[in-house]
Amino acid sequence: MPPTDGTRLAMTEHQFQMGLVAAIRLHGFKVHFVPDNLYRRSFPSKSQKEQGLKPRPIDLGDRGFPDLTIAGPKGVAYRELKVGRNQLTPDQEEWRDILLAGGADWAEWRDRDYDDILYWLQRGLIRG
Repeated sequence: MPPTDGTRLAMTEHQFQMGLVAAIRLHGFKVHFVPDNLYRRSFPSKSQKEQGLKPRPIDLGDRGFPDLTIAGPKGVAYRELKVGRNQLTPDQEEWRDILLAGGADWAEWRDRDYDDILYWLQRGLIRG
């Protein structure tokens, strides 16, 4: 049974991402994303690095690229997703700074802002 005190149930970033991807498509936008589990597999773990192993043959670009790339009739938007108390990594901050400096529509979407995000999508906004 859902909470009645106004609190929300916690969700993982993967659940948040998959819910948003469905909503984005439902509202007629195109979306590109790389699931975290696939992205993580493209880099060696700390113990693998210590063993001298190199990255796996999946090259998904530089670390920190935003979780979602959304395209619609008004432009393209880049969104970094965070749940709970998760914070941007230095690589994500670098991407943010580069994209914003170039005039891109970049923002951080948090799970607590889900209703605002749906409003944004319903209005068909890219530069909202």
